[in-house]
Amino acid sequence: MLFKPLGPLHIPMAVFPVLYFSLLALWIESLLFAAAAAVFAIGHLTVSWNTYKQIG
Repeated sequence: MLFKPLGPLHIPMAVFPVLYFSLLALWIESLLFAAAAAVFAIGHLTVSWNTYKQIG
């Protein structure tokens, strides 16, 4: 269920936390938090995509 596609999103359980932290960085207007969210996005999406490819 964690890697089941949701419409055009192949890894929705990895995309939603990235969107959450990115939008939070915009909301609180924190450049430091935005940088941390970008690093988190790169790592989290890469690991999730590799796992998705190994499972499928």
